[in-house]
Amino acid sequence: MKKNILPSPDFCRQQGFTLIELMVSITVGLIILIFISSMFVSSKGSYNINDDNSRLQEDGRYAMGLIGRSIMQAGYGRIVTATTTDFVKADGSPAQGLLGCNFGFNIPTDTSLAPACATTASTPGIQIRYRTDDQYDANTGTGADCNGQNAAKKNANGSDNKTATDPGIVTNRFYLDKKAGETTTSLYCNGSGNFANPQPILSNVENMVITYGADTTGNFTPDQYTTDATVIDALPVSAQNSKDSWNQVISVKVCLLVASANNVAPSFQTYTKCDGTSQTATDKKLRSTFTNVFTIRNNATPSLK
Repeated sequence: MKKNILPSPDFCRQQGFTLIELMVSITVGLIILIFISSMFVSSKGSYNINDDNSRLQEDGRYAMGLIGRSIMQAGYGRIVTATTTDFVKADGSPAQGLLGCNFGFNIPTDTSLAPACATTASTPGIQIRYRTDDQYDANTGTGADCNGQNAAKKNANGSDNKTATDPGIVTNRFYLDKKAGETTTSLYCNGSGNFANPQPILSNVENMVITYGADTTGNFTPDQYTTDATVIDALPVSAQNSKDSWNQVISVKVCLLVASANNVAPSFQTYTKCDGTSQTATDKKLRSTFTNVFTIRNNATPSLK
């Protein structure tokens, strides 16, 4: 007769973790979880810093490029005769390609081609004018102002442009203002294609400084530099080339102090302002100054009246 062999008591005993093993496992798991979380937070912080900095640099370069292209064309006109161009006022006299205001414009949307300057302490503004092509093309930007609006004499279909102020000559105004509902200022562009439609082109611009380089000796080289537009206004007619005030400006230096949209810096940031001094921010925003000197090509060499 076959005997039934019963398992030994040791074999039936449940095998598991001891309390110490369980605590060690939990501790190791928590350490790994904390490490992974720390890496995630660090990576996310680095991503946010890099993302905001990239946006800051890209937007700043775009704004400076837009201003620069406009400044370098100031006073441009197409040759009509051996001594004249078509960049003229309604009465046929030479038009003014540049105008600056120490505190911006009193009414930035003013349709006057010589807008009044504001008198309250603020940041400067600058107006640039130049001749453009006769017909507007939205695809190429031909005949457009700084906002892409039609400032040419003709619409894309060849009909007369009755919307623009002084069609055929682009007028661009750059200044700082606050968008509705925001506390920070933005760099605005307002163009003669529709002065009632100014557009922000760069947000979080904390300061703008404009320095004018004037040629007072007729050598087509700046010999006087100032940030005060009234100094340029008061320049007498040059005996060497008969140019007056703003027509003597050869170069324009633009500096923009721009902040990031978010508080992403790991600590308070020390940055350089437009006047060259250093300052430590009380928030954790990134800041950068963009500076460039633009030559007014039509004033920097002997040119037609």
